[in-house]
Amino acid sequence: MTNKTALVTGGNRGIGFAICQGLLKAGFDVLVAARSADNGKDAVEKLLKEKLLEHGSVTLVELDISSDSSIKAAVEQVKQKTNTLDVLVNNAGVYPDEGVDILTVSRELLAQAMNTNTFSPIELTQAFMPLLEKSESPRVVNMSSGNGQLEGISANAPSYSLSKMALH
Repeated sequence: MTNKTALVTGGNRGIGFAICQGLLKAGFDVLVAARSADNGKDAVEKLLKEKLLEHGSVTLVELDISSDSSIKAAVEQVKQKTNTLDVLVNNAGVYPDEGVDILTVSRELLAQAMNTNTFSPIELTQAFMPLLEKSESPRVVNMSSGNGQLEGISANAPSYSLSKMALH
Protein backbone atom coordinates (compact mmCIF):
# COMPACT_ATOMS: atom_id res chain seq x y z
CA MET A 1 0.00 0.00 0.00
CA THR A 2 1.31 3.45 -0.89
CA ASN A 3 1.05 6.45 1.38
CA LYS A 4 -1.45 9.20 0.84
CA THR A 5 0.01 12.46 -0.39
CA ALA A 6 -0.76 15.94 0.95
CA LEU A 7 0.30 19.35 -0.33
CA VAL A 8 0.37 22.13 2.30
CA THR A 9 0.73 25.69 1.04
CA GLY A 10 2.61 27.91 3.43
CA GLY A 11 3.92 24.72 5.01
CA ASN A 12 7.25 26.24 5.98
CA ARG A 13 6.08 28.07 9.13
CA GLY A 14 3.33 28.61 11.67
CA ILE A 15 0.09 26.71 11.29
CA GLY A 16 1.19 25.26 7.95
CA PHE A 17 4.32 23.77 9.51
CA ALA A 18 2.25 22.27 12.34
CA ILE A 19 -0.10 20.75 9.76
CA CYS A 20 2.91 19.19 7.99
CA GLN A 21 4.08 17.72 11.31
CA GLY A 22 0.66 16.18 11.94
CA LEU A 23 0.39 14.75 8.44
CA LEU A 24 3.86 13.20 8.71
CA LYS A 25 2.93 11.64 12.05
CA ALA A 26 -0.16 10.20 10.35
CA GLY A 27 2.05 8.58 7.69
CA PHE A 28 1.41 10.92 4.76
CA ASP A 29 3.92 11.85 2.10
CA VAL A 30 3.99 15.62 2.61
CA LEU A 31 4.73 18.22 -0.02
CA VAL A 32 5.76 21.41 1.79
CA ALA A 33 4.87 24.34 -0.46
CA ALA A 34 6.76 27.55 0.26
CA ARG A 35 7.19 30.80 -1.67
CA SER A 36 10.90 30.92 -0.80
CA ALA A 37 13.03 27.90 -1.67
CA ASP A 38 15.46 28.76 1.13
CA ASN A 39 12.73 28.96 3.78
CA GLY A 40 11.16 25.80 2.39
CA LYS A 41 14.47 23.93 2.57
CA ASP A 42 14.90 25.02 6.18
CA ALA A 43 11.42 23.70 7.02
CA VAL A 44 12.06 20.38 5.27
CA GLU A 45 15.36 19.99 7.14
CA LYS A 46 13.65 20.74 10.44
CA LEU A 47 10.93 18.18 9.70
CA LEU A 48 13.57 15.59 8.81
CA LYS A 49 15.42 16.26 12.09
CA GLU A 50 12.20 15.72 14.06
CA LYS A 51 12.21 12.10 12.90
CA LEU A 52 8.50 12.09 12.03
CA LEU A 53 9.11 10.03 8.89
CA GLU A 54 8.40 6.49 10.05
CA HIS A 55 6.06 5.92 7.14
CA GLY A 56 5.92 9.11 5.07
CA SER A 57 8.26 11.40 3.21
CA VAL A 58 8.72 15.15 2.95
CA THR A 59 9.51 17.15 -0.18
CA LEU A 60 9.79 20.85 -0.96
CA VAL A 61 7.60 22.43 -3.64
CA GLU A 62 8.43 26.03 -4.46
CA LEU A 63 5.11 27.87 -4.87
CA ASP A 64 4.02 31.49 -4.81
CA ILE A 65 0.23 31.15 -4.65
CA SER A 66 -0.30 34.66 -6.05
CA SER A 67 1.52 33.79 -9.30
CA ASP A 68 -0.20 31.90 -12.12
CA SER A 69 3.13 30.74 -13.57
CA SER A 70 4.30 29.53 -10.16
CA ILE A 71 1.08 27.54 -9.70
CA LYS A 72 1.53 25.91 -13.11
CA ALA A 73 5.16 25.07 -12.33
CA ALA A 74 4.18 23.61 -8.96
CA VAL A 75 1.56 21.37 -10.57
CA GLU A 76 4.21 20.04 -12.95
CA GLN A 77 6.66 19.50 -10.08
CA VAL A 78 4.03 17.59 -8.08
CA LYS A 79 3.15 15.47 -11.14
CA GLN A 80 6.80 14.38 -11.29
CA LYS A 81 6.53 13.13 -7.69
CA THR A 82 3.07 11.53 -7.72
CA ASN A 83 0.09 10.87 -9.95
CA THR A 84 -2.42 11.32 -7.10
CA LEU A 85 -3.03 14.08 -4.58
CA ASP A 86 -5.15 13.07 -1.61
CA VAL A 87 -5.15 16.31 0.38
CA LEU A 88 -4.68 19.94 -0.63
CA VAL A 89 -4.35 22.31 2.32
CA ASN A 90 -4.82 25.92 1.20
CA ASN A 91 -3.04 27.54 4.13
CA ALA A 92 -0.76 30.20 2.61
CA GLY A 93 -1.94 33.76 2.76
CA VAL A 94 -1.10 37.35 3.53
CA TYR A 95 -1.92 39.68 6.39
CA PRO A 96 -1.22 43.10 4.85
CA ASP A 97 -3.16 45.24 7.34
CA GLU A 98 -0.33 46.51 9.54
CA GLY A 99 -1.06 50.13 10.41
CA VAL A 100 -4.41 50.43 8.62
CA ASP A 101 -8.05 50.08 9.54
CA ILE A 102 -11.31 50.02 7.62
CA LEU A 103 -11.22 53.82 7.21
CA THR A 104 -7.65 53.99 5.88
CA VAL A 105 -7.16 50.74 3.94
CA SER A 106 -6.42 51.26 0.25
CA ARG A 107 -8.10 49.55 -2.67
CA GLU A 108 -4.70 48.06 -3.59
CA LEU A 109 -4.31 46.44 -0.17
CA LEU A 110 -7.85 45.05 -0.35
CA ALA A 111 -7.16 43.69 -3.83
CA GLN A 112 -3.87 42.08 -2.73
CA ALA A 113 -5.56 40.29 0.16
CA MET A 114 -8.52 39.14 -1.93
CA ASN A 115 -6.22 37.91 -4.71
CA THR A 116 -3.96 35.96 -2.37
CA ASN A 117 -6.30 34.78 0.39
CA THR A 118 -9.46 34.14 -1.64
CA PHE A 119 -8.77 33.80 -5.34
CA SER A 120 -5.51 31.84 -5.05
CA PRO A 121 -7.06 28.91 -3.12
CA ILE A 122 -9.72 28.67 -5.82
CA GLU A 123 -7.11 28.66 -8.58
CA LEU A 124 -4.95 26.15 -6.71
CA THR A 125 -7.88 23.81 -6.26
CA GLN A 126 -8.72 24.07 -9.95
CA ALA A 127 -5.10 23.48 -10.96
CA PHE A 128 -4.69 20.41 -8.73
CA MET A 129 -8.15 18.96 -9.43
CA PRO A 130 -6.88 16.42 -12.01
CA LEU A 131 -4.58 14.91 -9.35
CA LEU A 132 -7.22 15.16 -6.61
CA GLU A 133 -9.76 13.35 -8.79
CA LYS A 134 -7.43 10.34 -8.93
CA SER A 135 -7.64 9.91 -5.15
CA GLU A 136 -10.15 7.52 -3.58
CA SER A 137 -11.08 10.15 -1.00
CA PRO A 138 -9.72 13.58 -1.94
CA ARG A 139 -9.89 16.47 0.50
CA VAL A 140 -9.44 20.20 0.07
CA VAL A 141 -8.95 22.13 3.30
CA ASN A 142 -9.22 25.92 3.15
CA MET A 143 -7.66 27.55 6.20
CA SER A 144 -9.47 30.60 7.51
CA SER A 145 -9.50 32.26 10.92
CA GLY A 146 -11.76 33.84 13.48
CA ASN A 147 -11.44 37.08 11.51
CA GLY A 148 -13.16 35.29 8.64
CA GLN A 149 -16.39 34.86 10.60
CA LEU A 150 -19.06 37.53 10.90
CA GLU A 151 -18.68 37.71 14.66
CA GLY A 152 -14.89 37.87 14.36
CA ILE A 153 -14.48 40.47 11.65
CA SER A 154 -12.13 43.27 12.68
CA ALA A 155 -12.09 46.90 11.57
CA ASN A 156 -8.36 46.80 12.34
CA ALA A 157 -7.71 43.94 9.89
CA PRO A 158 -10.02 44.94 7.04
CA SER A 159 -8.46 43.31 3.99
CA TYR A 160 -7.53 40.13 5.89
CA SER A 161 -11.00 39.83 7.48
CA LEU A 162 -12.85 40.40 4.22
CA SER A 163 -10.64 38.03 2.23
CA LYS A 164 -10.96 35.23 4.81
CA MET A 165 -14.72 35.81 5.08
CA ALA A 166 -14.97 35.42 1.30
CA LEU A 167 -12.90 32.22 1.48
CA HIS A 168 -15.23 30.94 4.21
